[in-house]
Amino acid sequence: MTFDSSLLNREFLVPALEYLPLKCYLSGSPSQCSPLIILFHGTGGDHFQFDSLLPTLVQHKYCVLTIDLPYHGLSQPVAFSNPESPVTFESILENLDEVMKAYRCANPSSQNPIDLIIGGVSMGGMLAQICCDQRKTAWEEIGFSFRLLVPIGCSSTSLLWPRMEWMDYLGVMADDSPEKKSTIDNMRVAIVMSAIKPENQNEASRAMELVHDQTLFLYLRACGRAMPPIPSSHSDGFQFKDKPVCIPHLLMRGDNDLLTEIYMAGWITWIQEHNIDSSLKIVSNAGHLANLDNGVEMAEEIIKAAKKY
Repeated sequence: MTFDSSLLNREFLVPALEYLPLKCYLSGSPSQCSPLIILFHGTGGDHFQFDSLLPTLVQHKYCVLTIDLPYHGLSQPVAFSNPESPVTFESILENLDEVMKAYRCANPSSQNPIDLIIGGVSMGGMLAQICCDQRKTAWEEIGFSFRLLVPIGCSSTSLLWPRMEWMDYLGVMADDSPEKKSTIDNMRVAIVMSAIKPENQNEASRAMELVHDQTLFLYLRACGRAMPPIPSSHSDGFQFKDKPVCIPHLLMRGDNDLLTEIYMAGWITWIQEHNIDSSLKIVSNAGHLANLDNGVEMAEEIIKAAKKY
């Protein structure tokens, strides 16, 4: 199959924020009648970390939007890279609202509504869930239809028990905590080493070097604060709040990602108990940053799920 590499990572312009430009990149042709796929990187990553998925997705006529989230990659303030205001998922959602409006305005002749597949890795997978939970109605009103949620290597944001201890720890950490610096240093190393192949650890390190300590802290704390409060009592099994968002789910994790193994196993059981179309796929030869270790297999699974659901 002939592949036109010029279709990859074309900058997609959105109304610039006064202080912080948000860099977005489009791969594929929006004129094709296929869903729009949005993929969010994890804390300390950037849009380049999805490069290995793009050729397969674009060859199958999908349009893919990747974004350098605020203070990551090329989405840096004009003057310096130390955030002056707190980073929260709500502030990110407000930025994403502008992205979605800009995309719809740029493609008025596309199918109406535009089918949307939304996913992400680690923190990006949590953000994708929050988009489905908190922006489904608003984005449907401007011409999108949520078709598939693709969380990769992350916890459900509805999980009450068991807990990911690091998220509870960072969720309540004060900005002036004496443990802050050592914690962030350790998290930098852990994220980089969560890819299993040396060349992919180098790629994770490249992206991480663009991220200020305060950015890393604020994003990790936002992950902790996105989780429900610790329950006053709990059973030995999994407990979730509310019900899963009623959208088909494709959960994925690397076969070497032991961090999320039990959480994703409990999550898929909960989704299926609510009779929502869903599957859990284990990506071979991959760690927590499965998008770096085996992006081609991940892209193939997304394509299969998009056709199935």
